Amino acid sequence: MSMPNPQTDIACFIGEVRHRRLRPVVHHFSYRSFFFRLDAGLLDSALSTQALQPTSPEQATAQSSADAEPHKNVRASGAFWPLFGLNRPALISMHAKDHGSGKPGESLSAWLMTLLSEHGVPRPASVRLLAYPRVLGYQFKPVSFWLCDDENGDCVAMVAEVHNTFSGRHAYVLSAQSLEKTQAGASIGEGSNRKLRDGQTLSTSKCFTVSPFCTISGLYRFRFYNQQNRSLSRIEYHDEQGLLLITSLSGERIALSKTNLLKLALSIPWQSLLVIVRIHWQALKLWLKKVPFFGPNQTPPPPQSLPSQGT
Repeated sequence: MSMPNPQTDIACFIGEVRHRRLRPVVHHFSYRSFFFRLDAGLLDSALSTQALQPTSPEQATAQSSADAEPHKNVRASGAFWPLFGLNRPALISMHAKDHGSGKPGESLSAWLMTLLSEHGVPRPASVRLLAYPRVLGYQFKPVSFWLCDDENGDCVAMVAEVHNTFSGRHAYVLSAQSLEKTQAGASIGEGSNRKLRDGQTLSTSKCFTVSPFCTISGLYRFRFYNQQNRSLSRIEYHDEQGLLLITSLSGERIALSKTNLLKLALSIPWQSLLVIVRIHWQALKLWLKKVPFFGPNQTPPPPQSLPSQGT
């Protein structure tokens, strides 16, 4: 396998996360943050573009042997050592073990390929991960996104990997079947070969508790813009009464250099730790505002349908 190119396989973005609650009281906040978009093969070599390509049985056997162990020391990150690391300690780092099912012995590739297959998504030709890094070894990732592309570079699925502060995790698979209908009622997502484009709205039933101040009923609407130098991920949560929450993560790409990595670490220190501290701080504010508390252990209702936008 060829060595990764930091300029193409790893992208660093700096921007902010925004959150706005509309009911029963208006509550909003925003924080500066930085995140990465990288070739998933850097964390698990079985997810590299080379490994995902169709192969003969002989090639598959050789590839399996070569990919028996995920990358331990990727030379591309060695240029930034000790500021940035992949599957190894560093000031800022990304690790395979921070993602996936969390089941002992299950690799990222096994988890992701099984998940896509269960939802009828064809095997992608390349996979990228958009996620928060570890900072000083600490990690908490409320949501990460897996971008799955076909051989033409078109997106065939987005996987939203969600973690809560109660050690729970869930993955929402968003594909052509998740595309919403137009106001006229004609599906814009019909056909198994339909690709996903920037700006389209993808919806799915909520079945996992993130905030104990929300019920587990309702639906999510996702919208993504993943361009070379800009990234925006927007999530709306709708309950039985309509739109309740709007959350977004946005950023502009910066050059991946020692200077910029050091500036990030100094300007937004302990980012990962601050994420969970801020979650609890905002929860306290909601409690003081007497927002109803539903708890983390809720049973999800049957899947629901969402009215078309504008109706």
